[in-house]
Amino acid sequence: MPLENMRAAIYAIVVGALLLGLVFSTTPFFTYQDTRLASVTITADPAGPLSLVPNDHYLGYGSGPSASAYVYLNASGDLTINLNKVQTNAMMTISPAFFVDDNLNQTVTVTMTVTEVSGPTSIQLLVNGTAIPHTFTFTLSPSEGEVPVYLTLETYGTMPGQSAVFHISFTETYG
Repeated sequence: MPLENMRAAIYAIVVGALLLGLVFSTTPFFTYQDTRLASVTITADPAGPLSLVPNDHYLGYGSGPSASAYVYLNASGDLTINLNKVQTNAMMTISPAFFVDDNLNQTVTVTMTVTEVSGPTSIQLLVNGTAIPHTFTFTLSPSEGEVPVYLTLETYGTMPGQSAVFHISFTETYG
């Protein structure tokens, strides 16, 4: 083979290899694409990881929330406490008012914080026998049953028509 033909063949091979290298260096060898869906579902209190379950859906007087039950699940499924129509100079105890339950498969630490939002200081809410403001911490394990929460409302020194609002919050930590 003449030298010029050999040079032309080598030149063609080198240029071809360079062009082929450019094609492969700018095009990925492996392409993977996948779609994932993420969804969030808001559940009612008894269906969440930490359940707040009324002692009796009809606790209070009457039959259910429309008839002034004290502790019940509202239309959204959330625990509602409405201590209404309590007399002056009285002490009302609900033993227990509701239960706290762990729906997870691991041990959790639950912190319950109770504070007064508004109302006369003569209206007192005791939670598990302790006046508020107070913070309770307890541990729930998957095999443990529900933990009861007891409420006592004292209205000593009040006048008809007075009311108070209390805030009860729950924090669950695990891991």
